[in-house]
Amino acid sequence: MMNFAFFRKHPAAGVFLLSYLLFSLAVIGTEVSKIDVRFAFILQGLGTEPWSLFPRINHVPYADYFSPYFYIASLFTLGGRFVNLWSMSQPSILLGSFTLMMTFLTGENMKRSAGWWAVLILLSSFEYTYSICQFGIDLPVAALAVTMLYFLRKEPDRMRTVFFFAAGVILSIFFRGSLGLLVFGGAVAGWVLTEGNRKNILVYGMTGAFAAAIGTGLVIGFMFLEGGEALFRHFIDWQIGKRVRGGDFFYYFLDGFCSFVPGSFLVLAALIWKRKEVLQKPVLPLLGFLLLPVVILSIPEGKHLRYILPLMPAGALAGAWFLTGPLPREERFAPIILRWMQYLPLAVAAAVPILITLGCLIWPVQTLPWVNWTAALALSFLLWRKRKAFSGYLGIWEVLSGCLVLINCGYIIPLIGTAENSSLFVREAEGMRTGDTSIFEEDPDHEGLKYLLWVPVDKRDRVHFLKCGYRSKGTAYDRMYRREEAMQVLPGLTKNDIVIVKDGGRTRKFLKTAESLKLKFRRVRSGSLGHREYHVFRLD
Repeated sequence: MMNFAFFRKHPAAGVFLLSYLLFSLAVIGTEVSKIDVRFAFILQGLGTEPWSLFPRINHVPYADYFSPYFYIASLFTLGGRFVNLWSMSQPSILLGSFTLMMTFLTGENMKRSAGWWAVLILLSSFEYTYSICQFGIDLPVAALAVTMLYFLRKEPDRMRTVFFFAAGVILSIFFRGSLGLLVFGGAVAGWVLTEGNRKNILVYGMTGAFAAAIGTGLVIGFMFLEGGEALFRHFIDWQIGKRVRGGDFFYYFLDGFCSFVPGSFLVLAALIWKRKEVLQKPVLPLLGFLLLPVVILSIPEGKHLRYILPLMPAGALAGAWFLTGPLPREERFAPIILRWMQYLPLAVAAAVPILITLGCLIWPVQTLPWVNWTAALALSFLLWRKRKAFSGYLGIWEVLSGCLVLINCGYIIPLIGTAENSSLFVREAEGMRTGDTSIFEEDPDHEGLKYLLWVPVDKRDRVHFLKCGYRSKGTAYDRMYRREEAMQVLPGLTKNDIVIVKDGGRTRKFLKTAESLKLKFRRVRSGSLGHREYHVFRLD
């Protein structure tokens, strides 16, 4: 590990604090974007909704998720009154830092420096760091899985490990439903089966089945207490019914591998290099922990890379096991490579003025991530000043991983937020109306929801979603948002009302629809909503 005094004395705490610092760097002042818009919207309304097993939108259960993690996040957002990416991602960042710390402890229990190698492999991956620097709905299962991995590696035959497994199964169900059960339970099953201990196979198999029955029974019981059979059917339709169809079986093997580079490439290279030892302990149980749930999750539809996030520490540890072994004779080239690599942090620092120049040309100056860039610049110089603390192949990977994580957390993730910034456009548009806002032909769960996020809660009932040819089917999704038929609403608009329309084909469709109704609208403002151009129209 790096030759820093604090890391030498408290290595596990150092991993936790370093991870928390880097992940926080990515979210301070960063715009809420992508799927986090939905979660932020739910958190803002959490205080106005009754306690429920599911989070709610407009009093309708959003049965894709369970609510415990939302209630935990609400503590950091002060009950939904202080919702931004930093506050809503605090549980994810804390759990992500804990996951890396437990990965480190598990690796060090295997072999000296293996934990630090595994941590560097995970931190170098953009997909891994980006998944943590969000609301992180899958991080509770990740924390449970890596803790279970630690116990399986250290004391698989102890009763407290079995009890933790039972508790983990139940908690995984309450946090992520059937998905949590498949990931956590499948990972432990993969470890136990590949380890080959018949007694453990029987004990963990029976324990897992019993705990799964208890967790599932409790969830179903709470469902019937809250909403009866109707809520249960609603849950089955959302969490199970739409996912039973088949999808791309190789998604996690191909897209997953590419998304977790360069760490995944390093792990694969280590496994190929030491291929004769892959079937030996402790590598085979680690691969079982990783691959069995991946195979199971590859069967149904509805795949996302964040689903396999809890399994990544096992893959990193498998690669780290070999990377800490005897290195080839090319070790003599390590000092030469490191001599050139030590200037890489200066190249990372040099990117800041380039980003400032390009950012000022593309986006409004006030939306640029100045705090993130300044912190990344300072950390780059710190990494360069400590260049003499690195040595050997591990030192090369420390420098490379340090630079990659600074690029990811200091530059790329904040820039994604800048590109998604919609606050200026929404505030300007809302300042122009004294009546209602109509959003034309937009799916409420995407840019439409991003618009609502910036509208004060007490004014959201005056925002409507217009669809041409819309006929309500009475489903839960229809009741979550105010969707209405455009041909009926447009004739009743006044000059106090505004219409938000996406640029391009939807603008042409809107103007053609208005013309068929003998209405004339003029464009009064344009701006960015979720990195796409939108226009504000008003009756002429």
